[in-house]
Amino acid sequence: MNIGVKSARGDVIMIAGAHSTYNPDYISKSVRYLEEYGADNVGGALETKPAVNTYTARAIALALSSFFGTGGASFRVGGEKPRWVDTAFGGCFRKEVFQKIGYFNENLTRSQDMEFSIRLHNAGGKILFAPDILTTYYPNTMFGSFFKHNIKDGIWAILPLKFGAPLFKPRHLLPFVFTLVLALSGILGTGIPAARSIFALALGVYFAVSLFFSTKIAAREKNIALLPFLITAFAIRHFAYGLGSLMGIFKLLFK
Repeated sequence: MNIGVKSARGDVIMIAGAHSTYNPDYISKSVRYLEEYGADNVGGALETKPAVNTYTARAIALALSSFFGTGGASFRVGGEKPRWVDTAFGGCFRKEVFQKIGYFNENLTRSQDMEFSIRLHNAGGKILFAPDILTTYYPNTMFGSFFKHNIKDGIWAILPLKFGAPLFKPRHLLPFVFTLVLALSGILGTGIPAARSIFALALGVYFAVSLFFSTKIAAREKNIALLPFLITAFAIRHFAYGLGSLMGIFKLLFK
């Protein structure tokens, strides 16, 4: 990406990721909002769709489109009107932004967009989310690959700290905190009754909330058969992400 940015001759830089299709007006709208709002970066909404018509693929796509599955990231859950946000999908940047704050951190194999957005914010830059700029995104279709993907996402929610990146937003750290509480209370619960109670309460509350959101989505989709697949997708999303973050802590502390 840095090679591309440095080689570009125009005043506007656009980053377009894979596993996606872009609406025909994606570029024109992005540039228009960049000029109209005086933004430094503009991003749109992701419409997450299954690449194949299976219950597993549909559940993964629905989980990644929900507040419970994403922590409320604007580009994931959408909105009704443009607003200022902390990060954006893809991005339509003024080239001068890179000249001002530097390029993407090449030590990061993931999360470089979030790290760049934080640096942009800290430098006084503005990031605009425009919900009518649309991209269709096709995520993993199998639980196994979805698990591996979230492990890596969890690792790279923590590991950027090793390379001087600032701490990410609370939504990126919640799975880590939850998984850490479960791990500690589970280990201590072998000898401390109170720890066993904390473990059972945390796990019980989590699955109650997961059941609520899963049932709500299945009802909206008018397909109750999706329910167990949604519960599984949410569990993989949160526990794999949290486990990855624990792994990130170890990678951060030990060579």
